[in-house]
Amino acid sequence: MKTKLTLLPVLTLLLTSTISFSQEGHVSLNQDQNIAVLLDLKKEMNKNEHDSDRYKIQIYSGNRSAAQNAKADFNQSFSEWNPSIEYETPNLNLGW
Repeated sequence: MKTKLTLLPVLTLLLTSTISFSQEGHVSLNQDQNIAVLLDLKKEMNKNEHDSDRYKIQIYSGNRSAAQNAKADFNQSFSEWNPSIEYETPNLNLGW
């Protein structure tokens, strides 16, 4: 019984102190107008979750014949995804 009596004032003190020391404020958000455009674009992209052109995962890097073999192996293991071969011309930066 005595602990209940000492616990009650402590709880009362804690509750009143949090209420009495709370702060009020105003938050203003300054953001680029293009953020809304990007959010709309993301919503549009999320409508079609099965879009195979959205994400790219590189499974091989090397010569063309080995790339075709890697593509065939991937296609056998994961037939629900359509792999593709993309070639990028080397960029020779000679530093001149």
